[in-house]
Amino acid sequence: TIDIPDSVTSIGVSAFFGCNGLTSVTIPASIGDNAFRGCSRLDTVKIRNIEEEKGIGKRAFLDCPELANITFIGTKDDWIAIDKGQSWYNKDKAKATVVHCSDGDVDIV
Repeated sequence: TIDIPDSVTSIGVSAFFGCNGLTSVTIPASIGDNAFRGCSRLDTVKIRNIEEEKGIGKRAFLDCPELANITFIGTKDDWIAIDKGQSWYNKDKAKATVVHCSDGDVDIV
């Protein structure tokens, strides 16, 4: 489990690419391309709603087959407003089907 400190406002490109030991992480809502791609044991992601530029890069959570819980610390409207890159998540190959927000769930599309 990794809790990225609140002072960190972004996760860089390919920062945790292929990190098979990672199972749970709390991160800011600015995530680079391929940041967690291929983290085969990652099952829980908590994303903080930060005020700076927000976005989830291309393929950020692709090939994470155990990913079952995605929580966004913010509202559904805040989640919807975040720019999400192409194939940020592959719902056909992972377990999560919704993002849990402070005011309800949003289907992953």
